[in-house]
Amino acid sequence: MSRILAIIALIGLLLSIAVDAAALSGIDVESAVPHVWMIQVGLFVVWVPLVFSTQRQGIDVKQIKKTTPRWLIILGILLSAYFGVGIVQRAQWMFEGNPEIRNGKYVLAGYSGVREITAAQYRAAKIDEFRFSSSGWMEFYFIYFGFARGTILREERDRLTRRAHITFPTKDDEE
Repeated sequence: MSRILAIIALIGLLLSIAVDAAALSGIDVESAVPHVWMIQVGLFVVWVPLVFSTQRQGIDVKQIKKTTPRWLIILGILLSAYFGVGIVQRAQWMFEGNPEIRNGKYVLAGYSGVREITAAQYRAAKIDEFRFSSSGWMEFYFIYFGFARGTILREERDRLTRRAHITFPTKDDEE
């Protein structure tokens, strides 16, 4: 089961990266691929089992840090920072409103009311909206993929240990 969910998480991560790259290059992803929001559904597919798995196994953050390679932690930190940048950029538009088309006009509709904008501003707002979403998708798919990778490696190590009656060094043994 972990392998299947890890593959789903990896596919979601790669799709998220593709969406983000398209948005960064100026493509209005929602117009080009109308069902792109389905990527978000996959998050629930992988996160619900993650929550139950960590509760069942009694895994905490310290255990995860011990079994996760340093490069994976650094990549996770970089993705978190990228997601943070996406949040800040999206906040700029959120205060002004969400981009919409009403009565054939481009508008920002929010708490402060409705303000007409140009087609270029609408396109920029839609692209920022997707950059925010895709950076979040990347972050969460990456976290699950990293967790599943560690779980799979632990299961494989345990299986080999039982089969060969040997022990493998862990990070604790190195310290």
